[in-house]
Order: sequence, then C-alpha cells, then structure tokens
Amino acid sequence: MKVNNVLTVSTFITVLYCFFHCYCCRCAALVTKTHHLSSSTKQHVAFPNQHNFCCINQNTISFSAKKSTSTKMSMAIKSGHTISCISSSLGNCHHQWERQVITFLAVSMLTLTAAGGFCYEPASAATTYAEDGSNSMRMTFDNGEVRLADPLKLNGDFSSMLLRQPRFLGSGGGGAVYAFVTKDNNDNTQKSIVVKVSWSRSTSSVIKECAILRYMEQYNIRNVETCLNQAPYTEDSKRVMIAMKPLVDDESVSSVSLLQNNDLQELAVRYIIQTMIQMLSANVVTVDVQPLISTKTGNVLFIDMTEAKILEQQSGHFSFLDLALVSNFCSEMLTLIPEPLTSFASNVLLEEIKFGGEHLSEEIYDIIRSQTSFMSQECLDYIDAKIGS
Repeated sequence: MKVNNVLTVSTFITVLYCFFHCYCCRCAALVTKTHHLSSSTKQHVAFPNQHNFCCINQNTISFSAKKSTSTKMSMAIKSGHTISCISSSLGNCHHQWERQVITFLAVSMLTLTAAGGFCYEPASAATTYAEDGSNSMRMTFDNGEVRLADPLKLNGDFSSMLLRQPRFLGSGGGGAVYAFVTKDNNDNTQKSIVVKVSWSRSTSSVIKECAILRYMEQYNIRNVETCLNQAPYTEDSKRVMIAMKPLVDDESVSSVSLLQNNDLQELAVRYIIQTMIQMLSANVVTVDVQPLISTKTGNVLFIDMTEAKILEQQSGHFSFLDLALVSNFCSEMLTLIPEPLTSFASNVLLEEIKFGGEHLSEEIYDIIRSQTSFMSQECLDYIDAKIGS
C-alpha cells in the first residue's frame, strides 16, 4: 500500500472517528492522548447547521456548536505532529455498540497512521570526501535531509561513541535508519549498531522510542531492540539521533510460514508469545507490530517502537482506550502464528503465562482469553482461575 493511499484512508478514519465521537458521546470531557501522524495533508470538511464539529490542528482537538449554515473544519496533519484523542468520555456513550465503533475507529486510526509513515525512499544521495580522509553521506528525503560524517562521533546522554561506515537501511515516519560499525569497549572488537535520525517534527517520538526501549530493558524483555545512546543530530540540534542494537544483518522475513523447517518455525512462535507476555507484564503495547525473523536461526526481533506506549492504571484499572490498544496488540501478535502451529503455541502460551504472567492484571488476562482462539482447556482453566482469584 502506498504512503499517500494509507494517509488518505487514515485521514478519513480520523475525521469519521471525531464526528462519530461528537455524535455518540455528546461532547463529554476530554482527556488528551497524543499519537503521531506521518506525512502531510490538509483538508476542509463541511458540517450541517448546528452540528457539533471537531477542529483538529497540530496541538488539539476542540469541540463546539456553530449556528452557521456550514462550518469548515481545517485539518492540518503534518509529519511528527501530535493530535489529541478522546478517551475518558467513552464511558459516557449510551450504548455498547457506540463504544465498540469508537474503539474500532480509534485503533484503526492509530494503526493506519503508524503504517502511513513507513518507507520513504531518498530523493537523492551523495558521498563527499575531505582532504583529511573523512567523508560524509548526504541523503534528501521528503521529510528533510540527513547528513552523516564518517567517522561520526556520537556524544550522547549515556556515553560517547565513534561510529564508522554508515549504510542506509530504510526510513519511515520516525526518521531515517542507518547501520554503523563501532568498537566494543570491552574487547575492542567491531560490532554493528543501528542509528535512527529523526525528522524535525518527529523528535519527541524518537526520544520516546528510546525511553520505552530502555524501560523494557529494565524489565528484561527479550526480542526487542536496546537503545544504547541518544544525542542531538549533528546538523540540527532540534532533531535527535538514537543508537540501537542489534542489527539484523542476515536474511530475515516477517512471516513464520516463510521459515524453511518446523524447528525454526516453533522457535519463532515461542519468541513471539514470550515477547507478547513480557511486554504485557510490563504494561507496554505497540501499534503496527513489525517483526524481523531470521531465516537462519528463527530468532525474532521486533523493531520500530515509535508508536509504543506504557499503560498506566487509574484506581486499579486501565482506561477503555488503553484496553482497546491491548486487544489490538494481542491480535497483531497472535496473527503472526500459523494455523498448523496453534497446538504448539497453546502449550507455549501456558508456559509463558505460568513463568512470567504474575504481573498481568485480570483485565489483560481477560483480553488474552478472548483474543486467543487456539487456547487449550488447561490454559483456559488456568486463566479462569487467575481471573477468579
């Protein structure tokens, strides 16, 4: 799906979400939730006389009643800007179906906007060489330019790193991604790392990604990247660079079914379920799950946590929208499991819940139960006992 097409659908769903929310929830109190949209678009939408309307800009969504015969909603969504999403007023909807529709639109909006910013190709690229033997790589994208020196000294918040041999890997709504070579301070051997350079309007999103990766590192969550460093972009202090590991250099796929033998497939399924339970136990979810599965080892690495979120409970409960994000996350992760491996997956799920599920809330247990179609009776009984305890 092309970026422009995804953005068009995303914009439509965003407008529909806001309009339906105004209609169903009677413009109840707002709680701001920020999520990032990628690319740029601007539209004007006319609403009938005296209808409530939503005005979206880069800072807020506002609701008001207008008596004019037509009202234009100026909608400006630009790369890295945030929009406000309504969550607390879901409880004021009069019917369960209204809540379900709003939840569907909200999650669809987040998923599509996450996908909409992915894979921009550079419009131009060049390498320049200096007399002292150093050189620099320069690439121009729709979202801006990236210029990286070789060698690149990364004076970050956590350490200083000397990086060499930049190699372009790809780009998305969060920024451009490169592979670098650096030396390990412990044994002086070379190792490869990943560096993401934010766009000017996605700086906060990339900073948040590093913070969430470091948060997950504290919880020993496996199969996700580790954020090694964070520093201002050398050419523009309003942008940021983050260094991560590992770099997946061997051939990888995004589907378990594409692995060549059953042993590798079972290993990948185990890693997927393990990561899902570990992230949920740490109250972390993400939108638009992106796995890299090694065709040689079956190892799984989940990349691009730009849209990840740390959930917080209020009075012992998650918000309705947060639970919708949990449901969507579980659905995306479990969809990665091929049908022939569901019996194996059920056994692994029970193992992982018993081993690492002590911090799962009853609400999350209930979502896992409802989202998992292949669960064994033993696993169902175990979860029911947890919910009832």
